[in-house]
Amino acid sequence: MQIERKLDCDWNVQTPKKQARPVPNEPGPVAALKRPVRFHEEKNRWLVPSQSNPTDPPYLVDMDEYDGVGQCSCEDFRYRKQPFLECGAHKVTVMKDRKDVFRCKHIRAVMKEMARLEKKRIKER
Repeated sequence: MQIERKLDCDWNVQTPKKQARPVPNEPGPVAALKRPVRFHEEKNRWLVPSQSNPTDPPYLVDMDEYDGVGQCSCEDFRYRKQPFLECGAHKVTVMKDRKDVFRCKHIRAVMKEMARLEKKRIKER
């Protein structure tokens, strides 16, 4: 990522502000999220709030990616987990039973929320 510096009229250097994570078509007040919320346009996409800084925009988790392992927009997933998934490590016989090592805490939070909602749906029958 290239950092651009802009000069103002007094020739003082201004550094750019930290850019927020992109969240497509934010569905209302996302800063008030307490748990993962299903993204309204896609079936298996979720918005997950940041635990370390709740005022930041939520992370986008897509549970259909990488054969059901999931994909997240967080830095942990992009830099630590995704390189292995792109090489197909989750398809190796030894790793098929250990897919959780490729999931960040946001993907695990979505899985926990999906299980909670499924239990609630079964209970209502």
